[in-house]
Amino acid sequence: MQDQFERWMIKTGLKDNTAYSYSRAINRLSSHYSEKVGENVDIYNIREINILGKIVDKYRQDGIYRDKVMKEIALIVVLF
Repeated sequence: MQDQFERWMIKTGLKDNTAYSYSRAINRLSSHYSEKVGENVDIYNIREINILGKIVDKYRQDGIYRDKVMKEIALIVVLF
């Protein structure tokens, strides 16, 4: 699924490096979320939109894991 997502981003016009970074960021968020909830969660494999929406809410600006997102954004900026 990760490779499909990366290819899709490239097809939509993102540069290869950007698509690669974004796809890897999802893995890091999956690992972070897994640590926090105490179970293995692979965001790429979630098919239920309501479950994915609840995870997304936790990473929004007012979410409980907002600091993790800011670190991911900073990492992407530094790489480019």
